[in-house]
Amino acid sequence: MSRDTDSSGRQTLTAKKFRWSPGNNPRVVRANFERPEQDIGAVLRHNKLQAALFTYLESVHGEKNVSGEQDCGNGTHIDIAVKNGSRYIYYEIKTGLSARSCIREAFGQLMEYAFWPGAREAQELTIVGEPCLDKDARKYLERLRKKSRSSNFHSRTSSSI
Repeated sequence: MSRDTDSSGRQTLTAKKFRWSPGNNPRVVRANFERPEQDIGAVLRHNKLQAALFTYLESVHGEKNVSGEQDCGNGTHIDIAVKNGSRYIYYEIKTGLSARSCIREAFGQLMEYAFWPGAREAQELTIVGEPCLDKDARKYLERLRKKSRSSNFHSRTSSSI
């Protein structure tokens, strides 16, 4: 997004175009917080999963075909995008405690990344989370596939990375 000023002097937000940018800007996977007489270490699970998935996808698709934190051009970033010729696969990583919560949090983001006006449409949308898919989550994803007349919704767990 960029800020512009219209003819009446009001500021407006203008979306940029999607521009492919391979590579990754690795994010911190561990942080320390200091308090008086206390040092707290936190593992940043999302960033750790993202780094592992990025490395795996890069080994499969090649370094020029995988992008971490891909700018959508509208102020949002895809966790990981893969370019396969003229096709794109978007991955959204979630660290929820259940498959249901991961799907709920990721679904809207993936829809925005792929279908917002000016977006680069993806042929596959993949939710990556730590919890295994239970029976209901599998049914839900299958229903989404059928209703969308497409099979572009996938879910993977970190164990497949």
